[in-house]
Amino acid sequence: MYYNFVEFSSGDTYTYKNLETDLRSGREIDFLYKDSRYCILLEEEGWVFVELFSGWTSEVYESFEELLDTIKIDGKKLKDILDSLKVRYIF
Repeated sequence: MYYNFVEFSSGDTYTYKNLETDLRSGREIDFLYKDSRYCILLEEEGWVFVELFSGWTSEVYESFEELLDTIKIDGKKLKDILDSLKVRYIF
């Protein structure tokens, strides 16, 4: 499968609105938070949240909105820690 992806540099700003727009378009996000790497992926069954290299994967969500409302890292929703995330790629 061919992916048209964007690689982010440390100077790029990525807002919650950008996140929602990208996910609404069916794009997938790869980011770092506190030395761990995460992805939001669109699988055939729905949206999943993955902590790479740990083997942990969330349940499948029907919508990205449901995923964003449910998923927490260190007890915080993504919108509350977005400034601390380092977005690496948008596929």
